[in-house]
Amino acid sequence: MSVGPFYFIYLRPKWKLFAKPADNDAEFFGHPKFWRGLCKDVIAPHYGIQDERMVKTLSELCYAMPRGRCSQPLSRRGKLMDSWTIYHGGDVTGGFQKNSAAIIRSFGLKRGQVRFVLDEHETMQADDQQRIQKIIGPVPYLRPKGEQP
Repeated sequence: MSVGPFYFIYLRPKWKLFAKPADNDAEFFGHPKFWRGLCKDVIAPHYGIQDERMVKTLSELCYAMPRGRCSQPLSRRGKLMDSWTIYHGGDVTGGFQKNSAAIIRSFGLKRGQVRFVLDEHETMQADDQQRIQKIIGPVPYLRPKGEQP
């Protein structure tokens, strides 16, 4: 069981989940650092981007893809609880319900241990979405109509 960030990355022709589990908050690092590594090691190679300036531009767009984080809340007495919270922006492409089990598994958790919380901080940003599409091409961001996170 662990904490950490996750992303759904569009690697044409499909979406893929990437999570960075850590055993505790001391090992946890946030979205920008995780995103930079994904850009260098996954996204740029997948799309054949070799220009360092383009990779640097990609690495600045950490709000371009659906994302979230897994956290272990503290009790009122300051002790770690046995439950986990997965914060998300509600914009997981392909539908949140369809992907929630994969997110839970990626952190070594079980459904009964987890609650999902919509967090505005995890929402994608339109500017980053537009900018990344100028680099990698069209991204199918739409989720099924009427689906709630």
